[in-house]
Amino acid sequence: MDTREFIYREHRRFFAVVNEGLEELAAAELERLGAFRIRAIRRGVHFHAEPPEALDILFGSRLVGRILAPLAGFDCHSSKYMHRRAGQIPWEELIDPSKTFAVSATVVNSKATHSQYVSLVLKDAICDRMREHAGERPSVDRREPDLRAHVHLEDNFATVSIDLGDGSRHRRGYRSDSGDAPLPETVAAAVMELAKFDGTRPLLDPMCGSGTLLAEAFMRAAEIPAGFALQRGGAGLLPGFGTEAFETARKKWLGLGKPVDEGLIRGNDINRQQIVIAGENLARLPGGDEVRLRRGDFRDHPGLENGLIVCNPPWGIRIGDEEAAQALVREFGDFLKQKCRGSDAWLVLGNRELIKHVGLRAAKRVPVRIGGLDGRFVKYELY
Repeated sequence: MDTREFIYREHRRFFAVVNEGLEELAAAELERLGAFRIRAIRRGVHFHAEPPEALDILFGSRLVGRILAPLAGFDCHSSKYMHRRAGQIPWEELIDPSKTFAVSATVVNSKATHSQYVSLVLKDAICDRMREHAGERPSVDRREPDLRAHVHLEDNFATVSIDLGDGSRHRRGYRSDSGDAPLPETVAAAVMELAKFDGTRPLLDPMCGSGTLLAEAFMRAAEIPAGFALQRGGAGLLPGFGTEAFETARKKWLGLGKPVDEGLIRGNDINRQQIVIAGENLARLPGGDEVRLRRGDFRDHPGLENGLIVCNPPWGIRIGDEEAAQALVREFGDFLKQKCRGSDAWLVLGNRELIKHVGLRAAKRVPVRIGGLDGRFVKYELY
C-alpha cells in the first residue's frame, strides 16, 4: 500500500468521536471550521476536510473528542486476516523505531467481541511490519505515545486510523484534579454552545466543583482554543500534514485570544477543597485568574440577575442519596426563582428524574449521555 492510498489522503475523509447526544451540535461546529460532506451518526461525525481545515478542527473544535484519520478499511472475519491486512499498512512511513506508539480498539456487532484482543492484534501487526521493514520495532507507551493507532471493528469491517491529536480532546490540559464524577470538558463546552455564551453577559456557577464549566466559559469568552495545550499529535507524523503544518496551525490558534473583564465569570462552592482545585485549574489558563471564586453555600449567595447561570448540581450517584439530591435541586430551584430574575439557567442533570423536582418549567431539554447515564441539559428562563 502506498501512503497516497490512505483513505484520508485519497478522499480527505475523517471521523470525529463525539459524546452521545452532541452529534448535531458537533456537526454544526465542524462545518463552521471548514468541514464539508458532514454526516452525523451515533457517537460520531464523518466529515471531509482539506489538511489545513482538519488542523483547524483539531485545535479549534470544543465539542469533539478524538479526530481520526483513516488509513485503510477492509472486511474482517478473523484475527489472522486482520493481522495480515493491518500488516500491509506501511507503518515504517509513519513511525520509526525510536518513536513510541499506542493502540486502541472499539468493537461493535462483530465476530471478535473483545476490544483488548483486537487492539493486541493491531499492535502485533505493527510490530511485525516494523521488524520486517525497519529491522526493529518501536516501543509501546500507553500514556504519552508519539503515534496513536486505532481500529474500529463494526459488522466485521475494520477501519484502521491514526489519531490526529494526542488522545481524547476532552482532556484540555487545564485540569489536574477533578474530584468525584468530573464533567468531561467537551460536555461542559456543549452547555456554553447551547447557551450561546460569548462573554457579553455575566455568568455564575453556584456549585462549581472543580471549575470545568467556568473554565469552558472562560476559554470561550477569551477565545482560547480547545487545543491550547496540544504540543504534538499524530498529524505531525502523517503524510499530507507533517510537523511544519502542525506547528503553523498551532501558532495560528495560539495567536488568538482577548481579555476578559475581571469578575465577568464567577464560581461558588461550599467545599473548600473544590474551590482550591478550581482555582488551580483555572490558573492553568492564560488569564484564568480573572475568574472570581467564592466559598459558601449557594443558599446564601446573592445570586445573579440578567445573566447566565450554569450548574452541574450533585445528583444521585454523585451525592450518594437520591432523596438528598431531590431536596437539593428543589432548593436550587428556589434560589433561581428568588435571586436570578431575568437570567437564563442551564442545568446539567445526569439523573433526568430530578427535573420534576426543580420546581420550574423547563424551556428546553437536550438529551445527552453523561458518564454512561441518560442525562439532560435543561434550560430555564427566569422572569
